[in-house]
This record gives sequence, C-alpha cells and structure tokens, in this order.
Amino acid sequence: MKNLVPVAFFGLSLALVACSSSTAGNGGTAGGGPSTTENVVGKTCSSDADCGSGYACQPESSSGSGCTPDRACTSFECRGICLASGEIDMETGEPLAACMDDCGKNGKCCSGGGSGPTSGKCAKTSSTPSTTEDSGPAKTFSWGGTWNATVDYDVSCDWAGSIKKGHQKFTLTVKIEASGTSLTATPTTPTSGWDPMTGTGDGSGATISGEFPFRDHSGDSVGSRDNSVTLRLTTISGDKAASGSIEGKGSNGFGAKCTISNGTLEFAR
Repeated sequence: MKNLVPVAFFGLSLALVACSSSTAGNGGTAGGGPSTTENVVGKTCSSDADCGSGYACQPESSSGSGCTPDRACTSFECRGICLASGEIDMETGEPLAACMDDCGKNGKCCSGGGSGPTSGKCAKTSSTPSTTEDSGPAKTFSWGGTWNATVDYDVSCDWAGSIKKGHQKFTLTVKIEASGTSLTATPTTPTSGWDPMTGTGDGSGATISGEFPFRDHSGDSVGSRDNSVTLRLTTISGDKAASGSIEGKGSNGFGAKCTISNGTLEFAR
C-alpha cells in the first residue's frame, strides 16, 4: 500500500487571470476585452492560467486529490484510509490490523492542502468571482466542543444461546477535542477506566470509533470490556446539530454479548 492519499475534496479555484498583453491574438481585437476567438473548454491544462479569463482548470477524476504524498501517514490517517477502503474487522468495526500495519510502514500522505491538480481540462466559470460556500465537502466545520448525543437503537444480547432483545433511547454528553481533522471523543461513562473514542471529521461529516457506554436490552449500561462502537455523523444541520448512525457491540455486566442494530444518532450543542 504505497502512495496512499486520504480522501479529500478541494474547492474549484475561481481566480480570474487578467489579460495584460497589449497585442491581440489571431483575429483578436486590441482593447483589453476577453478573447472569445477560441473555445478553450476541454483544453488540457495544469493551472487556471492555461485557460484564460472566465475559465478554470478543473481536475480530471483520474488526477487524484491534487497533492503529492511526501511523508508517512499518521495512525489517524491510516485509520481513515483502512476504513474507507473497506479493510474492516466485521466483529469489532475496527480497521484490520494488517491494513494498519501496512499503512504505517508504507503509506504516504500529504503535509498540506496539496499543490493543485497536475492535469485537468479547462471549464467555464462564472463571469464574476464568487465564494466557495457551495463547495460542500471543502467547507470548514468545527467538531470541537461538548455535544448532547441522543442515541436510538435496537439491541440484542446473547445469554449462552438465549437471545434477549430490547430497544433503547437516551441522551448523554460527548466531549470532542479536534486537531485538524483528527478527533478524540470522551462520552460520559457510568464508571472509570474507559478509553476515549477516536476518529476523523471535516465539513462533510465525522466517523468516531471506540468504547461507548450504550445500554443492554434491560437498560443497564454495558462495560468497556470488548466494547467497540462506531458513530457516523453524515448530516450536518448548521453549526450546532448533526445526525447519523450508531452501530457496534459490547458485553454487559453479566458477560452477555450485546449488539446494536438499526441505530440512529443526533448530536446537538
């Protein structure tokens, strides 16, 4: 697994290139107006300057993320890479150890936002500069802070072959610390000895995995032992609300193995 690049999306640059030449092109007219004698849409380019005023160099799908990997990936980045590639232990919901090990030894990631597309095609832009507020995934979002998390799910617990089922809905506090796209989440737990959850998040959503104090079929909190839960926040509704799903498993106080299904999740602050 070499030259792996975390999935990232970059807004399309809308910078306009001023026509400063005093000489007109073939069939052009001196006077500073935009050249319209040649249709540049579809022309191969490496930057907006190759396209001219009113056009931008749009990366092709094969161009990747537009940055050159120049360092080893962090454990958080490797986690995101393995999860995104489907290298997941279906029993625990965690990335496969082999994938994490290979990524740690061979994975390469980018130090910053990249150097722009290395190859693309010219495309027409708006005639006036605009912001990138509609660029979706490129929009920044701060996950750091204290959230009220409401979980709603079905749960089944295996008591030596006897399956007990239940449905739970409750709210607890989750404190999130953010460092770039890396997140550390600490849910309110009934006892000490729980490890924080970890994951990644940006303007398009967040995925956090680890030990989470969900409740078993009878409403009792499970313990941290053999506890592996994933919170996926896929819909952001403003700066103070997000929603998504919850899935995972853990053992209750009597050793019964409990599994979450059909889970929904709402974050508010």
